[in-house]
Amino acid sequence: MSKKDINIKRTLLNAINEIKSDLHGLSLSDIINQFTTDINEYDKDKIERENKVILDFTDVYLKRFALDKNIFGDELELMSIKTISVESYTDRWERTYSISGGRIWFSKHDFNFREFDSSVYSMFVEKELRSFTKITKEEYESHYETYKTLCDTISEILHD
Repeated sequence: MSKKDINIKRTLLNAINEIKSDLHGLSLSDIINQFTTDINEYDKDKIERENKVILDFTDVYLKRFALDKNIFGDELELMSIKTISVESYTDRWERTYSISGGRIWFSKHDFNFREFDSSVYSMFVEKELRSFTKITKEEYESHYETYKTLCDTISEILHD
């Protein structure tokens, strides 16, 4: 018997010991059927949850106030989400979603705008997305115009 075979058997034995109360009195065929049913139900529920997040956050505008949660103090954060897709998992097994769109931050000491790209900064978990409040496109664009005005003002100051 190979080392690989023994390691597979150890893994299976550890897993069986973890859930043996669910397996008592079942045949191997029953166990396989139960596992298959459980996995299929979980996968179906997972897909439904993911599709709901995608539906809820496609082509939306969001904002939230972060009070004293960062180095710069109070902050207003706005996002424009055009598309959202399932990405991967965090190290805590939370589903991440990759988005396209833009993000604006305003604080007492800083302001910033970033277009989302394929970087880690464009990935969010559902809990974080749901911490935002939905707003209108007009409200988002009003804040974006404020951002552009601030940039123009600073540019004028620096080039006088």
